[in-house]
Amino acid sequence: GAEVGRSYAVGGIIRSEGIRSATAVRRYNLQGTLLHQSEASGDTEISAAGRRGVYILQAGRKTQKLMLR
Repeated sequence: GAEVGRSYAVGGIIRSEGIRSATAVRRYNLQGTLLHQSEASGDTEISAAGRRGVYILQAGRKTQKLMLR
């Protein structure tokens, strides 16, 4: 399966690094609504359009909670 090195939020952008192969990347709000979906490999950035808050990021089998300040 696909592996993701790490994901973090910086300056209104969610950045995922070290995605080893084509992987579905999804961002949800805490209510479970899908806000973004794309396929990525290598390093990728997802703009949150400056919206602060807590999001769930799912990249392949890895799921984590991120806070955009």
